[in-house]
Amino acid sequence: MRTFIAIELEEEVKDALEGAQQQAAELCRKGNYTPKENFHLTLHFLGEIRPEEVDDVVQAMMETTRRNRPFELKLDRLGFFPRGREGILWAGVEKSAPLQRLFQQLEISLGKQGFAREKKV
Repeated sequence: MRTFIAIELEEEVKDALEGAQQQAAELCRKGNYTPKENFHLTLHFLGEIRPEEVDDVVQAMMETTRRNRPFELKLDRLGFFPRGREGILWAGVEKSAPLQRLFQQLEISLGKQGFAREKKV
């Protein structure tokens, strides 16, 4: 199964992103747009894993969450990068020490379970 670990965004953030996406759609000839309910912040893309590895992923996530407290994120930019003849519109978050710490601890916890480190940081 194709998997990733992500932070779920609050509804108001999803609403703002949906508005930006609608503005982009008005300026583009065509496009495929992500449904609002699928907006998220990916922390680690695992790719294909076997069903028996799910418990290892859950254990790594639980270990990571026990070591972290809730924190706020702020969107700070929109960007675009080409992908073949098309492109991807993305939203970025402001630099955040708590987010960096969460990511690093998740990487360590996943490593203990035998998963490779994230290639894109």
